[in-house]
Amino acid sequence: MFLNRDGRVDWSARHQIEDAGVCLEMKFSLWLVGAAAIAGCSTLASRPEDVRATHAIPTAPAAEIITGRSEGYLEYRGGCLFLTRDGENRRMRLLVIWPTSSRFDGRRVVPGETTTPISFGLGEEILIEGSAPDWAPYLIRTYPQLGKWQAQCGERPLFVATVRRAR
Repeated sequence: MFLNRDGRVDWSARHQIEDAGVCLEMKFSLWLVGAAAIAGCSTLASRPEDVRATHAIPTAPAAEIITGRSEGYLEYRGGCLFLTRDGENRRMRLLVIWPTSSRFDGRRVVPGETTTPISFGLGEEILIEGSAPDWAPYLIRTYPQLGKWQAQCGERPLFVATVRRAR
């Protein structure tokens, strides 16, 4: 039983065949829409929102000797994470060499191998104690993974021993 275009019941076979064809087209269209929706949901489900991709940052064993301290804020620029301090006449930047197993998700750093169980965000004022040697051939021989960071970032390195929020 089908309603014809006038809204009356039509029992003829011709209308049933035409309507069945339209019905099959609609079923196929709905199937395509459903398949696309399921595919979209499955790709979203495989990447939970609370898990962010980590960005590469230079790491090395934590500095054993503290030769100084630097205060400033974290700045991420050109794929490099700097400790930046604005001075009276110029801006000072140091390339922070984080302790091994440190993580950076694009907004926050979680230091590894330190006694600090907290994370630090971009723009946040922090105090880092450690050593800031010049780039020297022995430094690159000791930590070959840092050669890439020297070429990419160019700033003087700062090896982290301890890190905390500035007061």
